Amino acid sequence: MYYKKLCKLLNIETIFLYIKKMWRTILNIINDTGIYALKKQNVGLVSLDKNSNDVNLPIGHYYLGCSRLNPNNLPTRITIYGLGSCIALILYDRVNNIYGMSHILLPSQRGLKKEKISDFPHKYADTSARALFNDLLSLGAVEGEIRAIIAGGADIFQNYSFEIGKDNITAIKKELFNLGISIEKENLGGNKGRSVIFETQNYSLLVKQAGDEEYMRLI
Repeated sequence: MYYKKLCKLLNIETIFLYIKKMWRTILNIINDTGIYALKKQNVGLVSLDKNSNDVNLPIGHYYLGCSRLNPNNLPTRITIYGLGSCIALILYDRVNNIYGMSHILLPSQRGLKKEKISDFPHKYADTSARALFNDLLSLGAVEGEIRAIIAGGADIFQNYSFEIGKDNITAIKKELFNLGISIEKENLGGNKGRSVIFETQNYSLLVKQAGDEEYMRLI
């Protein structure tokens, strides 16, 4: 009887160890391939597709560009589709041809658990702006030459008490002010979602609100 119980116990432990081993293997594969950008270093960084110069930014992700990262110097189009209360943040140094863009979800990380603070910092206005700013400087941008373009922050939850869109706008403008970055162009607020395309060739932003047929270029 005791022998059978022991065998059952060993089998359970063996199964548990096997599952644990398999899970570690899966995590290693994720880390090695960059799936879902779960690496702690450069969390959320999107790479340029070798077969295309178009980049789509999911929530909490960002993109960096310069001649060193794009040796062919081909113009890149960075796109966010269905931008609602979120913010599209673009920082660029036109003189040195260095730029970055992020897809921000919420105003701040405040109130989150400590272990979540480092997960996708570009989800939050208070950490994305500074992180993107520092990344541009590390690529050779000059602090006084960095400008910003921001879009989004729609009030799509009109029947609810919270106003995430307005809070996002307030937060990102505050962070840019604290960093000494001038906002060159903006397309904010309203109650409709929008899609945006940042054209790195001429540092312009195309915006199309929900229901519109064509994109509008911000002047």
